[in-house]
Amino acid sequence: MEGDQRPKTFTLGDHQVFKCWDLALTQFHQGDIATLDCPSFFAYGDTFTWPPVGGEPIPLHSDIDFEIEVLECGRTPEFVQ
Repeated sequence: MEGDQRPKTFTLGDHQVFKCWDLALTQFHQGDIATLDCPSFFAYGDTFTWPPVGGEPIPLHSDIDFEIEVLECGRTPEFVQ
């Protein structure tokens, strides 16, 4: 989810998300739910990073787990104001 609780929208393979997402989500289908265990070198690596949702900084070389649900695949999103 984005900060405003909308689902994350991105183009797979276009470097818009973590490398682990680009690699793993090619195996997913619409409706799939899974936990992605991303090693640090496919996430933030050795970069000092503040989490996008607030809180304490993410330690260097941290592996990150994500809960993923694929809502839709293969379409161009329509944005409304």
